[in-house]
Amino acid sequence: MRKRIGPKEFQDKAAKVRFVLLARVADDPNYAGQFKALAALARTFSDELEVCLVDEDQSDYFRDRYGVAGMPTYVLLECGEEKGRLLGLQSLETLAAFVMDGRR
Repeated sequence: MRKRIGPKEFQDKAAKVRFVLLARVADDPNYAGQFKALAALARTFSDELEVCLVDEDQSDYFRDRYGVAGMPTYVLLECGEEKGRLLGLQSLETLAAFVMDGRR
């Protein structure tokens, strides 16, 4: 789940699914819980959601295109359009509710 993606890979993944959760989370032990929550979320919604971690070396693209600057930031996209945004540390329950609400 910690594989990070750049713009090209992101565009390829986003073209294949209706919903994408774009996540910018620091690769830091303090955020270990966020990575576990994202992995669980990816498993739970595997048939309809792609969870994408921003590659920090290419974060300018995501900042300019989607306004993803701070960490952690979560942006739910439907067919490329933003459906919602969360900032800061989030529990699995909050992330799951966020995805469920965005799919309606």
